[in-house]
Amino acid sequence: MEVVSILIEYQCEDQTIFKKYVGQSPEEVKFKLAIQENQFINEIQSALGKEIPRFYSSEMSSTFGFRTEFQSIKDLALFRQNLLELPESIGDLKNVTKLNLASNLLKTVPRSIGRLENLEKLNLAFNKLNILPNTVSSMKNLKELSISGNNFTEFPECIMSLKNLQKLYLWKNNIEILPELWDLSKLVELDLRNSKLRHLPKTIGNSRALKRLMVNSSNLVDIPDSIGELESVEEISLANNKIIELPNSIGNLINLKEFIISGNKISKLPDSICNLKNLKRFYAWQNYMTHLPESIGNLSKLERLNLVNNQLEILPDSIGDLVSLKDLYLGDNKLTALPESIGKLKNLKRLYLGGNDLLSLPDSITSLDLKFLHLKMIETYKFSPKIKEWINRLRQNGSEISIA
Repeated sequence: MEVVSILIEYQCEDQTIFKKYVGQSPEEVKFKLAIQENQFINEIQSALGKEIPRFYSSEMSSTFGFRTEFQSIKDLALFRQNLLELPESIGDLKNVTKLNLASNLLKTVPRSIGRLENLEKLNLAFNKLNILPNTVSSMKNLKELSISGNNFTEFPECIMSLKNLQKLYLWKNNIEILPELWDLSKLVELDLRNSKLRHLPKTIGNSRALKRLMVNSSNLVDIPDSIGELESVEEISLANNKIIELPNSIGNLINLKEFIISGNKISKLPDSICNLKNLKRFYAWQNYMTHLPESIGNLSKLERLNLVNNQLEILPDSIGDLVSLKDLYLGDNKLTALPESIGKLKNLKRLYLGGNDLLSLPDSITSLDLKFLHLKMIETYKFSPKIKEWINRLRQNGSEISIA
């Protein structure tokens, strides 16, 4: 920190006057920590057996070091230092706003951490924690919390008191149940990947500010109707669960841009899914769908559609109305034909058809200027001369043609 910055902070224009009233020169203030904060730093340095780098600008290391403003620590990063425990004096860092303690060996966190009332970001990921002290509920300014990669089997109830929380990362724990009364209304991002959750709370819709919901690779068997109340959500990933069906309320998510339901047991999509007018990416590979909703063409902004490894036997004509579609993955289904409307997909660049039982392709497909085409070898022998000529033309124009 420059001397002039210190003078400005203390609203003093003259260094001599500054020393008279403050008792120290700006240079001395610059390097001296408050007594309590200095005690904490000394204790940690003793535990680590090395000095912690100090920074005076916002350009501090994100993994190891601390940044100060005058005599107070504002940011502290002790990432991957093999810390076994934290001293109680951590509660004396009254002005710290960012605290990164990720990838250590912590089994507990001192109760005094609840005194960090100005803390906005706390990273405790990848330790050995299975409980948080209930004093965490006092951290009223906390906006971001990560306890991912720990040993939690129960959701820490103290988190529900953090009403200003915007980002919550809980992935890679063994949490089975979330509080039924879910009331984190300011939450923008919720990451529950790799958990043991079977259900989301029926009140999940209370998080109306939520933009990103990640519950991949858990044990989900159903989705509550209240998910339709997440009016701000833009991205939902429910991949690799045990979901059988989606609620009709999913069609209320008018701001949804990316929807991932791959690796589930879904046999049918609700017709309401066609109301997602802002959807750009839809991944539903490895399910059990035999058909798509007739009005799938209503998804006019859809750019990528992945339906690989389902049981699709036929596509609706309306698929040709997906005017923004760039990538279409239909491999490993049971398709024997494509609708003529496929030729209307003028923006389509990648088409994956391998692993079907196509007897022919519609002549309309020859109007498509694809950059990538994947087919099954045996299928190509059945195609008309016009289709074969189109494939050769694509190849000559530099498109990637994969025939396996």
